[in-house]
Amino acid sequence: SGKKYSVETTALTVRLRGDEETLEKIKESDISVTVNLSEYSSSVSGTVTVNADISVSGVSGSVYPVGEYPVQIKIG
Repeated sequence: SGKKYSVETTALTVRLRGDEETLEKIKESDISVTVNLSEYSSSVSGTVTVNADISVSGVSGSVYPVGEYPVQIKIG
């Protein structure tokens, strides 16, 4: 809705679960972090904390993130 935002969180430590062989193949570039801000209306401004979704691509096998990943976003 035309609002500007910036990510205030500068780093996340991501914990992954899967078989050792697959985990060893994962590179930093295989991990994506997505934050959904759709629940925040255009009237919201300031810093909010949102749980990020973590996804892993580029590897075969079952690998998934464990835990929650809060990210601070400055809106406005």
